[in-house]
Amino acid sequence: MEYPDEKFIKVRKIALCLLACFSFIAEGKTSADDMEEEIGSMTWVKGLMGKYPETSWLLESDAYATQEGKAVEKPNSWSANLPDKTYALEFERTLLSLACLHWIRDGSERAYGAFTSVQKGPANLTKEDFNALHKMYMRVVSPNPVAYFSALEAHLVLGDTEKRKKLEI
Repeated sequence: MEYPDEKFIKVRKIALCLLACFSFIAEGKTSADDMEEEIGSMTWVKGLMGKYPETSWLLESDAYATQEGKAVEKPNSWSANLPDKTYALEFERTLLSLACLHWIRDGSERAYGAFTSVQKGPANLTKEDFNALHKMYMRVVSPNPVAYFSALEAHLVLGDTEKRKKLEI
């Protein structure tokens, strides 16, 4: 396998992240999340794909899957529910990271329920710990919530784009 130069990837990530932030601010957005759809719904997924077309790169067969174990195809996954697509592990991971960011930002009881819905057993994340994550997030973004949220979102999306054999710049 031939990987792109690491320095090139870092420079590209920074440039794309800044471009995403500046584009977002230039559009006059007043909220970092213009999508009112349920976090995790297919409408939400399609909205994110429209906002970050780079996510579609992770649906391609040439995306490197970084995994410790064996991926199990899930018929109800986000990627499998897109037209003409099959299960794509890295796409699923990126969307789950974005969903977690949105739930932590939300901080509500409903967001806590969604965030912890798949946890099993006695070691579940407590509501108190979830609230602490939300408060930490709020402290981090407090200087400029819209721009900082957009930068965090763009970073999560762009963090996986180097997993393509072919770079599209």
